[in-house]
Amino acid sequence: GVLMQGAFGNPLAEPSVVGVSSGAAVGAAAAIVFGLTAFGSWTQVVCAFVAGVATTAAVYLFSRSNGRTEVVTLVLTGIAINAVAGALLAFLMFIGDTQAREEIVFWQMGSLAGSRWEQVVIVAPIAIIGILLSMRLARSLDILSLGERSARHLGVDVERLRIFSILLVGLLTAAAVSFVGIVAFVGLVVPHLIHDDRARPPDAHPGVRRRWCARAHRGRPLRPHRGRLRGPASRHDHRARRWTVLLLAAPPHTSHRRGLGMSHTRAGGAPGEEIRPGTPAIVVENVSYSIGGKVLLDSIDLTIRHGEMLALVGPNGAGKSTLLGVVAGDTRPDSGRVYLDEVPLADWKLKDLSRRRAMLNQVNTVSFPFSVREVVAMARAPWINTEAEERDDIAIDTALEATEVAHLQSRTFPTLSGGEKGRVSMSRALAQETGILMLDEPTAAVDLRHQEIVLNLAREAADSGGAVVVVLHDLALAAAYADRIVLLSQGAVRAEGAPEQVLTEELINEVYQQPVLVHRHPVTGDLLVTPDRRARRNGVEHPDAPGADRGFAGAGLYSSSDSESVS
Repeated sequence: GVLMQGAFGNPLAEPSVVGVSSGAAVGAAAAIVFGLTAFGSWTQVVCAFVAGVATTAAVYLFSRSNGRTEVVTLVLTGIAINAVAGALLAFLMFIGDTQAREEIVFWQMGSLAGSRWEQVVIVAPIAIIGILLSMRLARSLDILSLGERSARHLGVDVERLRIFSILLVGLLTAAAVSFVGIVAFVGLVVPHLIHDDRARPPDAHPGVRRRWCARAHRGRPLRPHRGRLRGPASRHDHRARRWTVLLLAAPPHTSHRRGLGMSHTRAGGAPGEEIRPGTPAIVVENVSYSIGGKVLLDSIDLTIRHGEMLALVGPNGAGKSTLLGVVAGDTRPDSGRVYLDEVPLADWKLKDLSRRRAMLNQVNTVSFPFSVREVVAMARAPWINTEAEERDDIAIDTALEATEVAHLQSRTFPTLSGGEKGRVSMSRALAQETGILMLDEPTAAVDLRHQEIVLNLAREAADSGGAVVVVLHDLALAAAYADRIVLLSQGAVRAEGAPEQVLTEELINEVYQQPVLVHRHPVTGDLLVTPDRRARRNGVEHPDAPGADRGFAGAGLYSSSDSESVS
């Protein structure tokens, strides 16, 4: 049940979804009706086990398409297989005699009453091995609760994880059901009775801090390393949960310069290898992508450089999120190539890619009630068993404070408002500490203050040497924070360049089909883009039509001549 709920991201999932129970019932019923005795007294058990595993495999194979398995397809296939198994079971009961029907009914009811120790001896090794293997999947299943795309961004091979989980479900459930029949509620109810406190903060309740400290020491050296140049104390190995135990002065030539959420080390490169600002981080060459004959991207060429913040703007459906998905590796283009650090994106391993780029999706959900801190801590998964794992608590705490959600860290994610969820998701992207930051509408549902905070963080990441690409709808925010703006229209690049080059009245009027005024703020000098509502207010068809007032009608801020000069 736990495996199913984690793999499907649904708290109502349970083993019968993949048909293992109904398949086992058909196998046991067939053995009963036809009087099979090939394995002696174990024949019914063997038939139930084999049929249960085979049904699970059939559900998976039938639902697989184009190398992937979608949750919805799995569920629908499972429903269909269960219906077929139910029909077969009814047919077997119809052709069987009275005694056979009674045996089938009692088998389906499920019971531990007839269990014997020799059966336990057989089931126990399967259960122990299956549970141990399941526990190894725990962290990946937690991350999968963020959604498939987010899980891939954190280095989880979702397809492999789902295959392995379903196989384990089939093995464990078939082993149990073949002996005791179907006890349906167990797989659904028991997982909800399990309370997992492994990720509570050290001060959650007495005794937890002691266990956290013991975990932090586990597997670490008991004495200082020899023959190795030490870094600053903040990166030192001899610490429990980042509390300094031994302070050593850093050598004068040691440098660990970092910006928030940015790592200057290339994946697979030498530690401390600096990336020079201005060098290409991602190169998009002649990329096209379409769905059902609808062209979403048309011959896109684009370069994203280190040390700059690039904004993708354009009307709804222009291809902004699709292009970001292609750049992030979520979507394979129909033609063209994407390079990351001069290596084709398709050649990168998921784990290495997750250490190189972080992605904030447009929609962020969590399937289960994880706390805010747990959600942000998931971003550290790519750095497990690396030196960077030493920074986990520092990275998490810094990211939470930067987005002003530290006071929410004990709250469960589903209880947050939309804007708070967006800021927590931004914290997760920052805590991942990668050299490339991809943000899809990070200011959506966020209030005025936190819009500025979020984009300031993105700006700081670029200034510290990272490459930042962000999808924005607010053109004024794009002008204020981005070094370059790419204006997309109908899947193609309509304009690219500095904000003042791209955000012109003519281009915006053409692409958005909305008259605008582009002007400088009289106090700050910021570039502003505001809808031109004079036509609507004056009852004319267009601002340039006769009778249209060239000033800001009704605003009382400027005279007509003033507004023209500002424009």
